[in-house]
Amino acid sequence: MLFVHNKKLFFKDTSVESYLSLTILKIPYLLDLFKLTTYTKCNKGAITIMNEIVKKIQSSGGRLTQIKKGIIGVLSEKHCLLSKKDLIAKLKAKKIQPDRSTLYRELQFLSSNGVIIKNTISGIDYYEIPTEHHHHLVCLKCHRIDKVAIGNQLEKQEKQIAKQNNFYIINHSLEFYGHCPACRQVATNTKHNL
Repeated sequence: MLFVHNKKLFFKDTSVESYLSLTILKIPYLLDLFKLTTYTKCNKGAITIMNEIVKKIQSSGGRLTQIKKGIIGVLSEKHCLLSKKDLIAKLKAKKIQPDRSTLYRELQFLSSNGVIIKNTISGIDYYEIPTEHHHHLVCLKCHRIDKVAIGNQLEKQEKQIAKQNNFYIINHSLEFYGHCPACRQVATNTKHNL
């Protein structure tokens, strides 16, 4: 369904600024990626990212299946790591119920072709759509994961490491393990109550 209201172009359940309409109309599979339950204002950057995702899938010889669309849609709603368990729950909420082997194959295809990133933290596989480079704070108690951006000092150090070791670095992963504010607060309250 397509209609215009207040200078916004609406596709099914999604609102998009009217100046993006020509870009979107050129991407036939993109519309299904934005089946969100609430109206979401998409910016030009989000449209560009989704366009790149569709191109990567097609150039890798893959088809944009309902399950791939669902995975990409769920991961694009949460801009950081999502476990396979949470991914399955969110897909089921969207009435997408892949069997284990299909989900494994689709995640494998998407990660091996650079559409999503697989990151293993404490023995659990997490997935995210690569956007700006960031690292993670991992709480050892509640397993909460937050993203954290580190300035260009790490970039400089990475270049220095590559040069010193004559090594071409493609990517790196860095996680900081500790306790989040909520878990520290619980621990502090427990000590005071004893």
